[in-house]
Amino acid sequence: MKLKDPLVIVLASQMVVLVAAVAFMAIRAGTAEAPVKKHARVAAVEEDEPPAPHVRLTPPPVPQPNDADGGEWADFPKGEKPAAPAKTEAHAAKKPVAPPVPEPSKHEEPAPPPAKEAKAPSTFEDVVSGLVAGNARFVEGATRQRDVVALREALGAEERADAVVVTCSDSRVVPELLFDQPLGSFSVVRVPGAQLDDSSVKAVEDAVTRLHAKVVLVVGHLGCHHVAQALTGAGKKGVARPVTLTNALGGLKTAFEGEALEDAAAVASVSFATRELRRRSKVIARNNELPVLRLVYAPKTGAVRWLDAEQEAAAPEPSTPRIGRR
Repeated sequence: MKLKDPLVIVLASQMVVLVAAVAFMAIRAGTAEAPVKKHARVAAVEEDEPPAPHVRLTPPPVPQPNDADGGEWADFPKGEKPAAPAKTEAHAAKKPVAPPVPEPSKHEEPAPPPAKEAKAPSTFEDVVSGLVAGNARFVEGATRQRDVVALREALGAEERADAVVVTCSDSRVVPELLFDQPLGSFSVVRVPGAQLDDSSVKAVEDAVTRLHAKVVLVVGHLGCHHVAQALTGAGKKGVARPVTLTNALGGLKTAFEGEALEDAAAVASVSFATRELRRRSKVIARNNELPVLRLVYAPKTGAVRWLDAEQEAAAPEPSTPRIGRR
């Protein structure tokens, strides 16, 4: 058979086509099984992405028959334990149990009532006992932690005070701190050496009448610069009248010295300020139900001395003491 024969040419052409078709099918099958090569940018972006976190769903705790709230097993027969529920999507979607609320510390004070609510009436005895206990906490360094924001909101609408405090302008004497009391406990009148002038006497009278305070506290302190200055001139001739603190301290330097002199001068200055308040204020003098108490604060120890209580405790009368009821 010659190659130039038309039949041979046709058969040869069909063989070529068949071989080409078989090769094409083989190439196509290999391409389908081979992984598709990604674009370089796409591959780079996917390599930079962190792997998806593995989330493990924890089933909710199984309620017990003796739970306080009963739960879904409230009617379950006693002595029998329910089977643990299967870990299904329904349990996984169940809301988590809220964490327990921590108990307040032993020194934490509860939030005050809203300003619109009426404050519980307090007596003179309640106020004084609270101040004594507060100063004991201050001395021990166990002052209470308070919600200052709630206190501000409660006092935003009105002013209130259980006591009026007359004290020195010394930066170490802060009544709210040394008595461990919250905002709204005191109406404070500060003057050098706790010695009142006309304007400060009027401030005391205003606080007593407007805020209905239960007690007036005249608080002096040891190491007072203003008392020391007055003591320097005590006993000297030519001191002007009327009676001043310098005259009230006369004779102390001959009777005391050192710490005893400092203590005696603090007591004498507080007693003088209390007498002057009663003498110069008609509101205080006429109000027999309003106690005016004398106190001396020691900045080094933080302790407060209640001079009237000490005086009544030392008095020989067998009657029950009534602090400051004069």
